[in-house]
Amino acid sequence: MKVIVCGVRFGQFYIEAIRRCKGLELAGILSAGSKASQACAARYGVELYTDVKELPEDIEIACVVVRTETQGGAGTELAKQLMECGIPVMLEQPAHKKELLELYKTAVKNKTVFTVGNHYMQLKSVEAFIRYAKSLMEKQKPIYINIDLSTQVAYPCAQVLAELFEGKLTIKEVGRLVPDVPFSSALMLVNEIPVNVRAQNQMAADVSDNYTHLFFQISIGFAGGMLTLQDVHGAVTYRERMTVPELEFMPGDLKTVCVGQLCEESIRNLYTGEQQNYKEILDSVWPEAIKEQLQQMVEMISGVISTKEWNRRSTVSLTAAGAWSDIMGILGFPYVCDALQREWIDMDEILSNEYQSLSMQQRYDRITKREVEYGTAMLNRACMIGMLKIFQAHGMFQTVGQWHQVGEVLEKVPHQSAFTYILRRWLLVMEQSGILLREQERFALSEHLDADQVFEPVWKKAGNLWNHRMGPQSVYEYFYENARQLPKLLNGRRTAQEMLFLEGQTDIASDLYRRTLIAWAMNQKIASVTAQYAAEREKITILEVGAGTGATTEVVLGKIKDEGLCKAIERYNYTDLSRFFLEDAKKAYGNYAFFSTAQLDIEAESVGEERYDILIGAGVLNNVDDTTAVLEKLRRRLKKGGILVISEAVGESIPMLISQLFMMHEAS
Repeated sequence: MKVIVCGVRFGQFYIEAIRRCKGLELAGILSAGSKASQACAARYGVELYTDVKELPEDIEIACVVVRTETQGGAGTELAKQLMECGIPVMLEQPAHKKELLELYKTAVKNKTVFTVGNHYMQLKSVEAFIRYAKSLMEKQKPIYINIDLSTQVAYPCAQVLAELFEGKLTIKEVGRLVPDVPFSSALMLVNEIPVNVRAQNQMAADVSDNYTHLFFQISIGFAGGMLTLQDVHGAVTYRERMTVPELEFMPGDLKTVCVGQLCEESIRNLYTGEQQNYKEILDSVWPEAIKEQLQQMVEMISGVISTKEWNRRSTVSLTAAGAWSDIMGILGFPYVCDALQREWIDMDEILSNEYQSLSMQQRYDRITKREVEYGTAMLNRACMIGMLKIFQAHGMFQTVGQWHQVGEVLEKVPHQSAFTYILRRWLLVMEQSGILLREQERFALSEHLDADQVFEPVWKKAGNLWNHRMGPQSVYEYFYENARQLPKLLNGRRTAQEMLFLEGQTDIASDLYRRTLIAWAMNQKIASVTAQYAAEREKITILEVGAGTGATTEVVLGKIKDEGLCKAIERYNYTDLSRFFLEDAKKAYGNYAFFSTAQLDIEAESVGEERYDILIGAGVLNNVDDTTAVLEKLRRRLKKGGILVISEAVGESIPMLISQLFMMHEAS
């Protein structure tokens, strides 16, 4: 079906929805011919029409996204003209009830379809709220309703009320307070139910879409509790009313209560909503909601939706329009204010500061899976922006669709031959993340991205998500500095060792292996397994390979000491390839009688003959040529019934690709 869109401001959301809707085709744009509409038509490769008479005869749907007459626009008249040509029309809200009555009559007269567009009603949170509210209203009559809203979205809010009360609404003003502050208050009776409304009844003189403090939030109170829609994109919750039981002894006898209201969750998340940012909402959620409206309109046109249901929806729309007029009549005209301050607060920076005062255990207990996933994703992206910056600095991946062979990349980016494999791995992870596209041995940028422009903002965001939550600031700064120094790392003017052991100090390495949340958690687990094994035996020996800075050793020995298991340890052999670490270990742990050190290369032909009860390896297998061969050698060092305790990354570590990979060599 061919669709025309009238208006190109919010109309662009309709255009995107049409493009995503199977069976619909964007046939053109109808507008007054402004530069914006010309640019929009050019972008989407469609005709621009400036008069209804110019439209082709095969247009089957018109989306009128132009202000109605009540709003000072030509939307009402335009919708009428289109329907007089037999074209079904969807008119974007808001509209006055009188306008809608006239347009419905025009649709009937011309045997076509008319409907009001209101994508808020297709949002998952709003749908869930209406569903649960109707179920509750079948059980109990609401005793109060509280609404917070911006009057810019008063119409969608009114339509929610109209839907809840099946198109039967009477609204009376009880009292009003309209001070010169962001929110005005009004008390109304909706079907004799007290409704408290707090409305941001303002409009900015500059950008009308950017002054709202919120969309709308609705709470419906019942005798049993309160149902709340937190936001049009947020959670739907039900809060039980607290009822104090009639017990002689309180709280002493509460343990005798095992069923009933007291034992129910005080607040239930009926619909959790989706964790979305506003980019996702504008880019995906809204177009998808409009797409759903368009699909319903197609069903109306084709007769899939019954006349009875169409009449019901028309009644609800008319009721919503009347309710909107009544509510705005009570609140009064919005007053124009100066441009509102819009200084963004990064809450992740606030959270980062709060985490700073917590112990590692408290951080581990508090952090959520989403925080870890989001923080990891942002740090990974920051690292890959650093990689892209290298490529773009040498004339590659600057334009979408411009393909570059791997050989060209390796030739243009100055680097030591030992690091060729690193550049190849960069290309692969950037393709896997979606930054690059791949066709066999050539790559291209998937979407416009200026790495130089976004480098600092992305790294700042990554820092706010990382610092004190997922690791210390020193480790974030280490990764950030590596990203800045990538040109020098690639051509050998800086070494990875210099970056990690800054000025010959081990502070960064110590923080990396001790104080990142993942390292801390893994070390705690290794220590617990070791202590449990030791507690079940009279005497055991332990070999730690690749002990390095002693990050794991410190936790294991601390656990053994705290559990009173020192007598069970016959020997703890601390080994590493580097003598540098062994000397520091002797100073740190030499007070343990069972502690010893030795230089050991786990890739050597022979790794010794002495056998141990426990063999520990924390993050050592990632730098060996043949993992299977090394594991087999280590297995031979275990006594019968002994255990191998290792911690290792099971996926690609993107931050390692811009840092420690430069001190490794390509596996054979």
